[in-house]
Amino acid sequence: MGSWLGHNDLAYAVWAGSTLYETAQIAAAGEQVSNVALDGALLVKSIRIFMIGPMATIAALLFRKRKSEKARHVSIPTFAVMFVVASLLGTLLDFLASARFSLPLLNEWSSTKLVLSNYLIPFLLSVAFAGVGFKVNIASLLRAGRRTFLLGAITATVTTIIGLMLAILLMT
Repeated sequence: MGSWLGHNDLAYAVWAGSTLYETAQIAAAGEQVSNVALDGALLVKSIRIFMIGPMATIAALLFRKRKSEKARHVSIPTFAVMFVVASLLGTLLDFLASARFSLPLLNEWSSTKLVLSNYLIPFLLSVAFAGVGFKVNIASLLRAGRRTFLLGAITATVTTIIGLMLAILLMT
């Protein structure tokens, strides 16, 4: 990928963050290149995650039944709401701390954020990824059949190509 993207760490970050599925895969791919690639790839993935709530809401509104039929309830996943709330809270705390507001919580925000980023969040992500891994059932994957596998392979290929084109466009 590096030669196709002109060994541009930011272009690689866009490609990895927009095409790879799991956050752990994105972190591993970005970290192998540089801190810039790691941070950029995780940022792109975060934007993708952040957009789940709005896109799910838009899709539900676009595809709901007409008024003459029984109306469908539009639901937004709790994790999406909590992600947005946590992201906005972190951004607000960063802004207030950088603006030198004098509040007791803000005086300790940089050290609290450091502890969260270096210890608590990696631990929680590791536990979450292990939980996802333990749920994988090989027998159910085999029962899904060739069509399902083929659809997944086509989707992954198309996503990779679109992400690569986006990264190349951003380089120019």
